[in-house]
Amino acid sequence: MIHLSQRVHRFLLAVAVAVLVAPAANAVTVHVARIDGSINPASADYLIAAIGRAEAEGGDALLVELDTPGGLVSSMKDMLDAVLNADLPVIVYVAPRGAWAGSAGVFITMSAHVAAMAPGTTIGAAHPVGIGPANPAPPAPEGDGENESAPPAARDYGMETSGRAPSRSRTRASSRSR
Repeated sequence: MIHLSQRVHRFLLAVAVAVLVAPAANAVTVHVARIDGSINPASADYLIAAIGRAEAEGGDALLVELDTPGGLVSSMKDMLDAVLNADLPVIVYVAPRGAWAGSAGVFITMSAHVAAMAPGTTIGAAHPVGIGPANPAPPAPEGDGENESAPPAARDYGMETSGRAPSRSRTRASSRSR
């Protein structure tokens, strides 16, 4: 197996973009943005600005080099909106070797017009997270307070508890006959 340097990977990716974006023999301008870390409001602002700058400068494509464990669902949604509504192709390249597009990074990668991964990279665990309690605590049960110290499962099934640890039963099931 031939191992290529990161520069060679970028060059090959740029050539692929050139073939996809500009079939004519015109010069192609590919802007590059690097996201290396969690997906958060700052990284969302960065990507949105990079797309806007590439569009304003007449770029033919934006190459996003991505290495993230994931992050906030709200920031991910902002990034997806920007990528999906971009007026130029957005290419997400999970790089360098050992990089990861986890959680929110999966969705960002999949929203791109072209998605590519360097050798030795990983994508997966598609579960972006939010801030704060996602599932509020259930309301307190109404009652006489008799079983309030019981574990929730015991209260859910109406089990009587006295607050004492359960005693071990002296009766055992046995397959032996007496």
